[in-house]
Amino acid sequence: MTESVRGDGGVLRNSEGKRFMFNYVPDVFRAQYAETEEEADRWYTDQASNRRPPELLPRDQVARSINAEVKAGRGSPRGGASLDITSRFPAGEILRKLPSMHHQFLELADVTSPGSRWRSAPPSTT
Repeated sequence: MTESVRGDGGVLRNSEGKRFMFNYVPDVFRAQYAETEEEADRWYTDQASNRRPPELLPRDQVARSINAEVKAGRGSPRGGASLDITSRFPAGEILRKLPSMHHQFLELADVTSPGSRWRSAPPSTT
């Protein structure tokens, strides 16, 4: 469920509010992924001239990165990280772009406001 939000510009933040995925880009992917928040954010409007945001790394790498943040004491209160799309879109735009996502968060996590950061636990990949 969070892959869709990350694909639409959602960013992962630790308990300190920091966008941490830049710290976990493996060397094999380094040339393909942005080094700064500014470049990563520009990718959504100009993919030809900018590299991908690190939040779009493969799901297993994202899971390992979230786990590393939790183990370092920077996880959310329930474990995991915050998935923030509110810094990119206002609440009305989130509802328009991601209506099923909002419904799932409302049903599963009782998150009522599209202006809230959503909790993202490390996905299980088997």
